[in-house]
Amino acid sequence: MRRLLLILLLVLAFATVGAKRSKPVTIVFDGLDAPATLAEKQVVRSTSSMTIDGVEHPVGFVTLARDGDLLGEHRIGRLIAHDGAPITWPGGADRLCTRADGATLQLVDGAIHLVTHHECQPAVVYDTTLAQAEDGALTAVSAVPIDAAAVGGIGNACAASPSPWGTHLGSEEYEADVRLLQPDGTVAGNHEGYNYFSAYFRGTLHGVHPYALGWIPEIDVATTPTTVTKHFAMGRFSHEQAIVLPDQRTVYLSDDGTNNALFLFVADVQGDLSAGTLYAARFTQRDDAFSLEWISLGHATNDQVAPHVGGVPFDSLFATADAKPGECPEGLTGINTSAKHECLAVQPGQELLASRLETRRYAALRGATTELRKAEGIAWDPDHGRVYLAVSAVARGMTAGHKKWDAGRDSGDHIRLAKNRCGVIYGGEVAAKTKDTDGARIDSKYVLGGLRPFVTGVPEGERCAIDAMANPDNVAWIPRARVLLIAEDTDHHDSNVLWAADLATEPPTLTRLMTTPLGAELAGINWFPDVGGWGYLTVNVQNPYSVNPWMGASYEGGIPDGANRSYLGVLGPFPQF
Repeated sequence: MRRLLLILLLVLAFATVGAKRSKPVTIVFDGLDAPATLAEKQVVRSTSSMTIDGVEHPVGFVTLARDGDLLGEHRIGRLIAHDGAPITWPGGADRLCTRADGATLQLVDGAIHLVTHHECQPAVVYDTTLAQAEDGALTAVSAVPIDAAAVGGIGNACAASPSPWGTHLGSEEYEADVRLLQPDGTVAGNHEGYNYFSAYFRGTLHGVHPYALGWIPEIDVATTPTTVTKHFAMGRFSHEQAIVLPDQRTVYLSDDGTNNALFLFVADVQGDLSAGTLYAARFTQRDDAFSLEWISLGHATNDQVAPHVGGVPFDSLFATADAKPGECPEGLTGINTSAKHECLAVQPGQELLASRLETRRYAALRGATTELRKAEGIAWDPDHGRVYLAVSAVARGMTAGHKKWDAGRDSGDHIRLAKNRCGVIYGGEVAAKTKDTDGARIDSKYVLGGLRPFVTGVPEGERCAIDAMANPDNVAWIPRARVLLIAEDTDHHDSNVLWAADLATEPPTLTRLMTTPLGAELAGINWFPDVGGWGYLTVNVQNPYSVNPWMGASYEGGIPDGANRSYLGVLGPFPQF
């Protein structure tokens, strides 16, 4: 196998918030070729070593557990109902979620905890206790499912991030459309798989409401018992990831799906996300880049919203009318979001609830951009004072004048890019002294003023070029390094790839650090520079052998028993640098 070397010059750049330069460090990763044989496409492959200033260090992917593994009294990934007992299939077998996603490492009283999402409907989050050897090697000791009954359970738990104060920030993706709610508590067409959530309540959704899902859950494993808090002040939409910036107040929030938005939350108090002001971005395109303005969606607290997540009639929040695009009645505004074209107006006095229960719709009514296609992971780069956003595919509402996804939007067509099925990673610098579109000061020094492309996927035929990124999902930045880590979720490569992108070169140099079994997604990447004196990148390999239209005969001979179970693991250990 050809050895690819990625030489990364690690320089502490002069950041926006001010910092002294540090001594450069040269890192060399042992990269991978693309998997060429079926055998290589059936396993997890990873880099095996790196050098720091010429000194070699072993590093690689370590599987800590796989879905179904028994760790103590619990099987990783086993779904749990509201009563704390396992959810089973009709024959009595445990229901396993083979979609390990967001993950963080938490150090509590000297013990290392791996907190992992299992992205199903309903979802389950596991807390796995790890042991650490002197050489930094980690092993799984025991695992327990986290009890989320106090917040009505968790649905579609996607990406995660560590908060600066040591908690786990989760996500609930793909919220159901309340306009489709039926008298029995289900939603028509099982929109976004919401009806599957009935398993959490032993087969019923009676007395449950879609407004209970679609939030940012914060999990604190340092408390006894573990506490779970859903932050209603941060808005309800298809949360992919929340990233808290160094002031411990500014949070960027991505919204995954079609015709979705980008949000900014500024908390009132450091380390407390229960109250704050929410903003939505308005994009103005300049060639392939954008300037951003921020539209205030108002201030709210968890306590103000909490009494209403059990159910508020949609028509008590909005006046509605059925009309063709461009023909909304007077007093109503035409918007186009993930729910497609609608004619709406906020009912008098309902601005606060509309802004939090129906955040994307409310943002669209205020003139925000709701054209993003699969806005995914976010990363903070302290070296350059920059935020990165992965957009998995440039399509639908992001293209010019789309017949369905741009129709009837009174605020206009803000994004008019050429289609790119392989995706783009955008980035931009943050700044202080920024005002919102109403002329009010945004109380943050970390306000994103624009986005431009940094890494671009390359379409090739009906797929994506094998040596280029395809459909970026999670992203992470290693501080002091001009390297962005990119995890794919793609059908356009046979095996998904974890890339290291050296942004010091133009175009960025990409090196493979990991590849997956067929059909699997790489997920859950977060960088932890010092856990017990060692660095780790959390990495999960989600849902191997899932359906992929390009694979054809690759599955010839069948899938080995249990091969579709996720891998929960880390890339590491990294020495301190």
